[in-house]
Formats: sequence, structure tokens, C-alpha cells
Amino acid sequence: MPESQTKPTIPERAPIDTLLPYLRTCPESNVKELIARNLATGVFHGEPEEVLYWATIHGALSDRPIRTALLSEVLDHLGRMAINNS
Repeated sequence: MPESQTKPTIPERAPIDTLLPYLRTCPESNVKELIARNLATGVFHGEPEEVLYWATIHGALSDRPIRTALLSEVLDHLGRMAINNS
């Protein structure tokens, strides 16, 4: 996205448990593009909540397990971030 473009307004997000069943009915290539675009937009604009949301969607749709040690490390770090931002 060119730097001259303005930051898009992030629409209200659907609850993950509502969005997942819908995305499972869509063509896989379309879902991958949707996730990639939203992740890239979140990263480009420095929106960690947007990145976390779409990374969670990706993880849930991939049907691949996440290593317990990594999940624990991520949750610990996110917990510290939440405490620091309150």
C-alpha cells in the first residue's frame, strides 16, 4: 500500500467463532488472500490487535497444532502487554 494512501477505517470485527464457520464455506484461495491482506494492512499501519485477530483466524483455519511451549510464551507476553497498557 502506497504511503500516500490514508489509513483505512477498521470495520467492527465479527466474533471469531462467528466468522470461522463462514470462512470454511469460502474458496480457500479467497480466504488466504483475505487473511494475507488484513495481516499486511495491520502490520503496515502498526495495529497489533488487527494482526492478532487475523493471525488467530489463520491459525484456527489451518488445522495445524501450535506447539504448547510457543503458545505459552505468546500468552505470557500478551498478558504482560495488556497489563502495561491498562
